[in-house]
Amino acid sequence: MIFLSRQITTLDGTSFPLAAVLPFDIEMTGRLVNFGYVTVELSNDCLLGNAGTLIRGHSFHYSRISNDPDVVTNYRIAYSFSGRTEKEGYRLGSVLASYVHLHFRANRDIARSFVAAAIATRISNMVSR
Repeated sequence: MIFLSRQITTLDGTSFPLAAVLPFDIEMTGRLVNFGYVTVELSNDCLLGNAGTLIRGHSFHYSRISNDPDVVTNYRIAYSFSGRTEKEGYRLGSVLASYVHLHFRANRDIARSFVAAAIATRISNMVSR
């Protein structure tokens, strides 16, 4: 997700351009942000499955999105340590981006959905050529 963002700003305030696929500006932080295990519930159908699908994962990062991009979210995340919930799982076109590291063995259907979505996209791209 970070690489696909517009830019990243380091702790000393230096900014570096990134791929600019997603409208995010990222800033590094001096401490962990939203650390811990999470339960992800898909709030919309997406390449990982249908709305309502539950997935386990974890969050471990030293950065945050510093702007307020207008991007569709596909997850509702519940953090196990803090009890906080928030929207996440950003989708723009065919890109689904997240800070959460998903544990695919916790729900094997998400791997099947991911592969099916990749195959469907490939077939669609081949037909449209």
